[in-house]
Amino acid sequence: PELTIPAGSERSADSSGHRVRPDGTIFFPYVGTVQVGGKTLEEIRTLLTTKLSRYIQDPQLDVSVAAYRSQKVHVTGEIAKPGILPITDTPLTLLDAVAASGGENPEADLSRVILTRNGQREVLDLQAALAEGLIGYNRLLRDGDLVHVPDRSTRKVFVMGEVEKQSVQLMQKTGMSLAEALGQAGGVDKKVGDGSRIFVLRAGHGSDAPVEAFNLNASTPEAMLLATRFELEPLDIVYVDITGLGQWNNIITQLWPTIQSVRYIADTVNTVE
Repeated sequence: PELTIPAGSERSADSSGHRVRPDGTIFFPYVGTVQVGGKTLEEIRTLLTTKLSRYIQDPQLDVSVAAYRSQKVHVTGEIAKPGILPITDTPLTLLDAVAASGGENPEADLSRVILTRNGQREVLDLQAALAEGLIGYNRLLRDGDLVHVPDRSTRKVFVMGEVEKQSVQLMQKTGMSLAEALGQAGGVDKKVGDGSRIFVLRAGHGSDAPVEAFNLNASTPEAMLLATRFELEPLDIVYVDITGLGQWNNIITQLWPTIQSVRYIADTVNTVE
């Protein structure tokens, strides 16, 4: 005998099924109330088949989810349509969630997507998942997950010291090399900049972590090739030191007014004498 009216043109799969109650149970004919919350479809099928076998010889059951109404994830941040996405029988990954939300905005930073699960935050690089095929970052989402796509406002580097134009530069989605940062700053100041003393200062992770310092000797064109291979990280500081001659010139510049004053006084004294 059929225990439910099959779905068809007059009845949807949703209405022909058994709604799971808030306590995780359903009522099934001949069996009564059954706990299904937290069980897989195969576990539910086995459970119902065992209980029905007391009344029906060799019962055949097909268990599926007609509609999902309780499991969902929240997607926020720099995407076209922030909101709630349901979790269905089709697995939902981070990239799927971003795509289902209309895709990322131009200012989105996919390299620092934040996944919050059970109160724990994890930063994942979806840009690497797209560009390099690192599928480990493309996590499978679960009920209650919160996905946040931040903007690029913190993906910036500071270029300081003896360059043509000191600046704060926003990194592209694909990253930024040391050569690109120097190029956007107009390069090393040819008058006072020391190409052999280009430093990258990088703060360690954590308040007690030491600051890392990298030195590039780019005094020759061949050495500058290394700068194209050095990838900067957000909030790096690029500093170009001053040459020895530049240091002397700076001292002379600072003392020049005093020197001029002393010279003027000396000339005046000589004139009086």
